[in-house]
Amino acid sequence: RGLTMFNDAVKAQARHNMVHDIQSGAFVEEWTKNNEKATQVMNDLMQKGLEHPMSIAEDRVIEMIQAAQLKPS
Repeated sequence: RGLTMFNDAVKAQARHNMVHDIQSGAFVEEWTKNNEKATQVMNDLMQKGLEHPMSIAEDRVIEMIQAAQLKPS
């Protein structure tokens, strides 16, 4: 479907819009705002992932493996 939806006219308009946004400074402004927001979102997701029960269980397994490796045989 993409080949029929994104014809030459659509591609030309997209190219025009991108060039305009770059030249006007709108792109860098949007990029900067999104980057700041994305950093916060990524940090929140990372923290949420670390608090997930599977991550907590994984940490316990790693600790057990490390403890077993340190025990003299």
